[in-house]
Amino acid sequence: MRLSRRFWASLAGVGLLVAAIAALFRPPLDPTWERLTRTRVVRVGYAWEPPYAYRDTAGHVTGESPEVARVILTRLGFTSIEWIQTTFASLIPDLQAGRFDLIAAGMFDTPERATQVAFSLPTACVGLALLVKQGNPLGLHSLEDLARTPQARLAVLSGAMEGKMARDAGIPDQRLLGFPDPPLALDALRQGMVDALALTSPTIDTLARATPDTERAHPFLASSKKNGCSAFAFRQEDSIFLNAFNREMDSFIGSSEHVQLVRPFGFARTDLPAPRGEHP
Repeated sequence: MRLSRRFWASLAGVGLLVAAIAALFRPPLDPTWERLTRTRVVRVGYAWEPPYAYRDTAGHVTGESPEVARVILTRLGFTSIEWIQTTFASLIPDLQAGRFDLIAAGMFDTPERATQVAFSLPTACVGLALLVKQGNPLGLHSLEDLARTPQARLAVLSGAMEGKMARDAGIPDQRLLGFPDPPLALDALRQGMVDALALTSPTIDTLARATPDTERAHPFLASSKKNGCSAFAFRQEDSIFLNAFNREMDSFIGSSEHVQLVRPFGFARTDLPAPRGEHP
C-alpha cells in the first residue's frame, strides 16, 4: 500500500511533538558540570587559615581542605585547578557570584550557611579553642569566662561561626572584634587590642606553635560537647557536580589514605568522620 505525503507529514509532526514534550520533562543540565567536563578546569576558592588552607613558602596552595579537594577532583578527572584566594567572609558571596566553582576552606556546615550553599559530605569534625597571651593573664578558659570578664575582648574571624557562638555565650558586640584573616587577629592579640582569639582547635594549635608569646588556653570548657564539621561548599544549583564529588568522597573520607594525607596538618584519626562502611 502506498502512503500519502500527508501521512508522512503527519507522522513527522507527531515526532516533533513527542520530542518537544520530552524536552519539557528532561531534567535541566548543570551548566557548571557541562563547563567543567568541557574545559577540565576547576576554580577553587579558599581563605588563608592554616592548617585548613594556605600557601606554603613556595607559593603552593596546600592545607587539609585543598589537599583533599585535589584527591577528589583528580579522581573525577580534573587535574587543572585554579586557586582563588579571598577573605573568609567573601567565600559564599564569591561562590554565588560565579567567581569559583567550590569552596575548599574548612568551612563548617551550619544551618544558616546551608540556606545559601550546598555542602558536601563532612571532612573533619573538631571543637573550638582559645588562643591567649603566654600565661593566660585573665584566666580565660571558656567563652563564658570572656562574657563574665568586663575588660576581656575577643577576636574572631569575620563571617566565621565563632562570632555567633560568642554572642550566644553572652559576649556583647562592643567586646567582639572581627578580622578578615587569622594573621591580623593574631597581631591584635599580641599587641593587646584583644585578650583572646577564638578559632577551631587545629587553627589555634597552628598559631600557638608559630608564636611563642601565645598559648592555647588549657583547659577549654566548650559550651557544646558536639564538635562542628567542615565540608566543601557548592552552589545549590550545581547538584550534578556535588553528587559526583560526594560519590568519590564516600570511599575516601576516613580511609587510611585520608588519615595519612591530613596528619601533617595536625588532624588526628579522631578528628575525621569514620569510613562510610563503619557507620551504624
